[in-house]
Amino acid sequence: MINFTKERVKSPSKLKIKNKLGLTKFFVVGFLVAVSVFFFANPSQAEAATLYAKTAGGNWSAAGTWSNTGSGGGDSSGPPTAADNVIFETGSGNVTIDSGAVCRSLDTNSGTGNYAGTITHNAITFIIGDATAGAGNTALDLSNGTYTKVNATTSAITFASTSGTVQTVTTAGNNMGAMNFNGIGGSWQLADALTVNSGTTLTLTNGTLDTNGQTVAAGGMTLAAGG
Repeated sequence: MINFTKERVKSPSKLKIKNKLGLTKFFVVGFLVAVSVFFFANPSQAEAATLYAKTAGGNWSAAGTWSNTGSGGGDSSGPPTAADNVIFETGSGNVTIDSGAVCRSLDTNSGTGNYAGTITHNAITFIIGDATAGAGNTALDLSNGTYTKVNATTSAITFASTSGTVQTVTTAGNNMGAMNFNGIGGSWQLADALTVNSGTTLTLTNGTLDTNGQTVAAGGMTLAAGG
C-alpha cells in the first residue's frame, strides 16, 4: 500500500513535467509562427532594398526593369515593393509607372545622378511610402529627367508613409495629378513649389504636411488630417 501511494504521488508529478514541456513547445512554436506572420504582413519591417532603373527601362511592374547594383547591373528578383528605395541615375532608361506601382521613395537625383530619361505615369495611383523614411529622408525627387502624365488628374500619387521622420517632396516644377498625403503619423515637407492640376485636388487625409513657405497651387484643397 505504501509503494502504491508513492507511485500515485509521483505519477501526477511526472504528468505535470510532461505538460510543462508540452506547453513550452507550444509557446515556442506559437511565437515563431507569430513572428513569421508579422514579417509577412509587414514587409516594410524586412530589410529594404535599393533598386536602380536599368538602361533598357521598361514597365515599373517588370522585374527586368530593375537592378540591385546600378543601371547597368543584372535583373533584380522583382519589381519595387513598398520597402524599396528607387533610384533613377545617369544610365537609367525610360520607365512607365503602371498598375500596382509602389516604393518607399523615388529619387532622380541619387546614385550617379543626372537622370535624363522619361518617367511616364499611367492613369493609376502610385503609392509612395511605408513605415520607414526613404533614403536620405526623401519621399519624392523629380529634379532630373522628364515626368509625364497619361491623365492630367488620375495619374495620381498617394504618400502613405507612417514614419514620423520628415521626408522631402520635390516636384521640380512639374504639374502633378491628384495628390494625397495619407499616412497616420507621417510627416512631409515641400522642397519646392507644388502645382497640382487645376482640375483636381490636393488632399491631406492623415499626417503632417509642411509647405515650408513654398507656393502651393491646386484646383482644390481638402484638409482632413486625422493623425
